[in-house]
Amino acid sequence: MTILQSHIGPFDYQGGTAIVERLKEITKTNTYGQLSDVIGVPKSSISTWVDRDVTPFEIVVRLHMALGVSIRWLATGEGEPYEVSIDPTESMAIERLINGSLEEAGRITIDVVTLNNYHLKQTTTKVIDEDGDLNFINTEQTHATSGRYLISIDGSLSINPVQRLPGKKLAVGFSGSTIDISEEDIEVLGRVAMEMKKN
Repeated sequence: MTILQSHIGPFDYQGGTAIVERLKEITKTNTYGQLSDVIGVPKSSISTWVDRDVTPFEIVVRLHMALGVSIRWLATGEGEPYEVSIDPTESMAIERLINGSLEEAGRITIDVVTLNNYHLKQTTTKVIDEDGDLNFINTEQTHATSGRYLISIDGSLSINPVQRLPGKKLAVGFSGSTIDISEEDIEVLGRVAMEMKKN
């Protein structure tokens, strides 16, 4: 005997300006250009959603999976942005870099959208205070190419500009001068993906 399921009809999905405004709200952006940068979609596509009253379902699902935002709220405007008590922020430990070593120096709370913008995850990010500036280190990036990196030389830690050279060499900047060293002579612990500078 087959039991027929009751008909499940479509919801009253919203598109166009209504959903774009909700996307801007949840990503803390103000313009189509800023929203485009955050969600990785061309600005022209966002304009098309508005002009044609389109519901961008893939973006809805993506933001739900990344940030825990309510699909119902994004797609229909019903309910609240977060159906359960979700704090869209991460609390992260700060370590102060002193004389080549790291010491605990408190915590910082930062929103998940900002972390996602810089391809950072709370579990693989070190926040290091260097002379009052906060460096967010992506510890998954340990193959130095070009940028500022957290490195260890004989167990002493520092954040330095590093540039890869031919022959498995690295040009490492120290106080305005550059030294070419073998990549085997240092340990790369992560790349600086984001900075907060003190004025």
